[in-house]
Amino acid sequence: MMNIAKKRTLLSKSLNLLVTTALISFTLTLVNSGTNNFSYFIWLRSWLVAFVVILFLSSILPQRITTLVTRFIDR
Repeated sequence: MMNIAKKRTLLSKSLNLLVTTALISFTLTLVNSGTNNFSYFIWLRSWLVAFVVILFLSSILPQRITTLVTRFIDR
């Protein structure tokens, strides 16, 4: 069973990913399509793709980067 600190951390990271990917995908969709041709469907589809990719990468990349930095510094 998860303790309260782990639940808080998981919720905080999930909300951070949700908000960050939503803002970035909204901005990029708006910039690329313009205000006259903006479509919420296209934005939501872009947001979903971005969220899934970042969720996957955020579970793998930090460990890999830490390993690479450690190898680089220990040389």
